[in-house]
Amino acid sequence: MQKTSDLYIAPEAMEPLFPEDPSGTIEAIATNLLEKIAALNASTNAITRAAIAQFLAPVSGYYAAVLEDDNIRPLSVVKAQNGQFENDKETASAQLKLLAEKMVEDKIKTLLANPDNDEIPAAAGFLKSVHEQFFTSLQSLATAHEIPLTGSEQQAGNYRLEDLRFGKGMSPYFGSLPFFMSEFENAYDPSSKANKSKIRRIINIAVAHHRLLWIQPFANENQRVVRLYAEACLHFEHLNPHGLWSLSRGLARNKSTFIEKMENAGLKRLNAMDGRGNLSNKHLIEFCIFYLNTALGQVKFMLRMLDTDGMVKRISNFVDLMVSRNNMRSEAKYILTDVFLKGKISKPDAMRITGTSDKTLKLITDDLIEKQLLVAKKEGILMMYYVAYPLVYAPLLFPGLFPADEEIEMMEIF
Repeated sequence: MQKTSDLYIAPEAMEPLFPEDPSGTIEAIATNLLEKIAALNASTNAITRAAIAQFLAPVSGYYAAVLEDDNIRPLSVVKAQNGQFENDKETASAQLKLLAEKMVEDKIKTLLANPDNDEIPAAAGFLKSVHEQFFTSLQSLATAHEIPLTGSEQQAGNYRLEDLRFGKGMSPYFGSLPFFMSEFENAYDPSSKANKSKIRRIINIAVAHHRLLWIQPFANENQRVVRLYAEACLHFEHLNPHGLWSLSRGLARNKSTFIEKMENAGLKRLNAMDGRGNLSNKHLIEFCIFYLNTALGQVKFMLRMLDTDGMVKRISNFVDLMVSRNNMRSEAKYILTDVFLKGKISKPDAMRITGTSDKTLKLITDDLIEKQLLVAKKEGILMMYYVAYPLVYAPLLFPGLFPADEEIEMMEIF
């Protein structure tokens, strides 16, 4: 039994609430991140951005599962989105949790996009609601699909009633959670005078991600709630408005380092030179640098993926491979390239760029629609073809999104 004297009782134990970094390194990374996000948001047309965002949703889901230590394949995430669940109970349970998490994330985005909304992600009530909504969505999905859940709901929407370990130490005393959460809300309220700077608010996302993990306000699913909190902050600050990059991917691909930096930032200060708070300023700086560099790396990765020359070349190589396997006509290259560049093209334009007859074009487009590489929509008297990207072709069109072994397995399908 942990002695009460060994626990953090007063919210001052959470300090420092912001890193003291005289080198300016953290601020420089945050500034660079903001610049690269602006470049990414301007890299493609609106229709293609929406298609990429839809394509990336299961990517984020897969890496969220990695962070939760759930064993699930990328295509199983897509299956779950289509209402198909694996026979293995643990995998099916993991699929349900990812779906429930996505449902809550979508609700958060809708809420924060409302111009009349006055909720902030750091609010204690907001975070309690996120925890409760996750379990409500999870139970609803489990009932609808008749899938038994592994694990049980514990105090959904309420603070934990027990003490928890954090790395080599402890999280705050459960009886003091209302005070810690009030301090958290005040410290990371984006409307407060201290957080007037956009760069400071970006850095706050990193700091608050750690401090909320350290507090562990709930009996379970704290990491999931914190992940949803971080996504809410990104949305609130318009740092990922189109869903073109995934923070979860970066953290999961560097999971061991993430855990190490996270646990270190929860240690008491090393000496009199290590800041002025209860916790280590040095380790908090290291965590923020890692976290923001991770986000920056993900934005840069997607900038490379969406580079026009690179994407056009990958489309060409993809079609050439499919043609060599007698699985696609070579003219598809022109259609796929054009819809990437423009988002959509009309049937007359598709006939023009492919130099084919109406009958041949139908064969080509029907095949691409079947492969989920095009979406056909009638607009007035014209048939329009919209860009689409199914996850199964990720290894060829967006190589490196997944670990090499996963990409090899996905390649075997086609």
